[in-house]
Amino acid sequence: MDVEYFPKIATAGFVALVGLVVALPQMRDPRVVSALEAAYQTSAEPERADGTHPSEGRSSPSPDGSASPEDDKPAGFRAAGGSSVSDAAIDKATTVAELEALATRDPDNAKLLAKLARVQAATPAGLGNALANVKRALAASGKIADDKDLQQIVVRGASGQPAVQDTAFELMTAQMGTVGPDLLYELTIAKSVSKTVKDRALAATKDEAVLKLASPALRIAVQLRDAAPCDRKALFDEAARVGDRRSLNSLTPLQARRGCGVFFAPKDCHPCLGDRADLNKAIEAINGR
Repeated sequence: MDVEYFPKIATAGFVALVGLVVALPQMRDPRVVSALEAAYQTSAEPERADGTHPSEGRSSPSPDGSASPEDDKPAGFRAAGGSSVSDAAIDKATTVAELEALATRDPDNAKLLAKLARVQAATPAGLGNALANVKRALAASGKIADDKDLQQIVVRGASGQPAVQDTAFELMTAQMGTVGPDLLYELTIAKSVSKTVKDRALAATKDEAVLKLASPALRIAVQLRDAAPCDRKALFDEAARVGDRRSLNSLTPLQARRGCGVFFAPKDCHPCLGDRADLNKAIEAINGR
């Protein structure tokens, strides 16, 4: 080959090499680039004292190079419905100490908090803490209000010390959905409850804010209870439609058509109710449910 061609060949080779260097980054798979860069960053970071890299637990970049959604989540984030404590661990724990230790790891686990409340409530001294955990459990899941054991804890708390009583009434009047007003009504007729507690429960069931939470069955029971006998007639149809056994407390006594008058003469105590046809219909409808 003629010597004069060497400079031309060298120049052409240099141009080709430069073009290849420029083109290579555009030809590379972006996913490979991202993976290589991540691997380099991990290897470049010093290990912690426990032998782990600072990058461990860091989310991987998405294939298109954009930030992963996990990058925007706060530290300690747990996906909705997730739990850092398994059901098996909750079932295995039996003492307050064991359950409290689990609760520090998973403070919003309704099942865990409910069990902790049950165990704490086993002793009178633990009732206040039990109610506090019932409150936390309700905040985590409103369905917890249907738990019969927790309902009994709240009812017990209503007769507790002032601070405990306040928490119990707070839960029943605002945080237990329809269950709260139901419990309040039961307190108004319970034989084992003090007059002070009954009066407080009675006042609560007259509160419009509480009645807005109540079920239709309880609302009509309260309306019948608070109405004068003759005024109850206007409520018979609604009682027939949605009433339950609680309405019977105000309806059944109205069936009597004698016993009033001088020396208990056979006189109708409530002639305003007429032949009682609508009353009897309402009572039959309730008993038939």
